[in-house]
Amino acid sequence: MYKLVKKWFLIIAVAAIAVIVAAVAFSFYPSPLSIDNLGGKYNATLTRWSDHVQLTYTDETGQHSSAYFDDNLKDGLNWISAQTPENATIFAWWDYGHMITAIGQRNAVARNPSQEILPSISDSSEINEFDTNDKIVDIAQALITDNPSTLLELMEKYNADYVMVCKDDEIKAAWMCKAVGLNSTDYVSSDGPLMKFTDLGKTTMLSKLLDNNNDTGLTLVYQNAQMKIYQLSGA
Repeated sequence: MYKLVKKWFLIIAVAAIAVIVAAVAFSFYPSPLSIDNLGGKYNATLTRWSDHVQLTYTDETGQHSSAYFDDNLKDGLNWISAQTPENATIFAWWDYGHMITAIGQRNAVARNPSQEILPSISDSSEINEFDTNDKIVDIAQALITDNPSTLLELMEKYNADYVMVCKDDEIKAAWMCKAVGLNSTDYVSSDGPLMKFTDLGKTTMLSKLLDNNNDTGLTLVYQNAQMKIYQLSGA
């Protein structure tokens, strides 16, 4: 009888310890705040955590995940999905590529950083896909140049019909400059927690597109407080 009681006591003790260990382990893996199933062509899902929003979707090349998503861009992305041809290609900085594909349901010239620009990302631990550095440099060159022909030529190189620029690109301009070997402080300067274009920076295609002050032959087809989308003439 004593041995039986001792045996059951040990079983209960082991089970209690297992429950405690599981509870402690679970505490290190918090549950998401919410999960939004957006559906669409690529079955996009937004998982909202306390510190970021995870975008997950599956296209013809497999499943993709991005830890960068900006809710402020959803209206513009929905416009892309509803108002552009299904075979349209969008020229934009790589940060927006997964959003353009998953929510806008259109091809993006780039969806990932290159290995060479990883230092520009505050947390790159979840990035496991990369675009070529040549492609990233081309996009940066097209946006930082002061020559409209360069932008149009590089859009043509990637068969892009539209170019999308966003308010936050003024901050990202520093990394675009570094990608093409320019001194970023010549183009953007700190304005408290924000960045602003210098006089030289205001000559770039990026600045002019953000200000709707361009002589590129591109037509502004959509704008809101967060983004502007231009269409290539004849596209």
